[in-house]
Amino acid sequence: MKARNETDMCIACQCAPVLAGLKTSNIFMAKGIAEKQLEEIFHDTPLACRRICQDMYLVYWPDRFQREIMNRKIQQFLRNYGYRVFRGEAVLERLSKRMEGYKNQRNEFPHEFGVFLGYPLEDVQGFIENRGKNYLYCGYWKVYKDVKEAKRLFARYRRAKALIAAAVRQGWSVKALAQDGWMEPYERLNIGNF
Repeated sequence: MKARNETDMCIACQCAPVLAGLKTSNIFMAKGIAEKQLEEIFHDTPLACRRICQDMYLVYWPDRFQREIMNRKIQQFLRNYGYRVFRGEAVLERLSKRMEGYKNQRNEFPHEFGVFLGYPLEDVQGFIENRGKNYLYCGYWKVYKDVKEAKRLFARYRRAKALIAAAVRQGWSVKALAQDGWMEPYERLNIGNF
């Protein structure tokens, strides 16, 4: 039970904005956690967990992810990096290949990853064009466009992390937190508030 609670806390801390429904996807670094255990955690939940490379996974809402990659501007941007098929699994397969290429030193880091994590397209493009420099603000990502909106989102993500970590400490599992509608009864416990 303790190992499971540690795994749940690790997922909660890394993926709180996703579990709270504020974000479509998040990276989860699963070093020392068996893939089978992750499959069990996300089985029969509306969330998916897919291995990107080595110990890196993407925890995401599949329907929302698919809607976001159907955005015409995002598709035009992704075509620059060899993405041609815009179905969730095909996009993630291409991203996995690009990450493996980076790990094997065949190509640069696939910075387009940011759009899959819900970063604004303008910020992802700004990061690439400026090579990570000249940003206006830095939080969960480097901001190149709308600092006010980014700060608002970053504050919501921090509150989600605190709320979800508190829920796990009180015995909630990630499996329970991955269900739609979990926050309504939990907020009544006055542990946190968005």
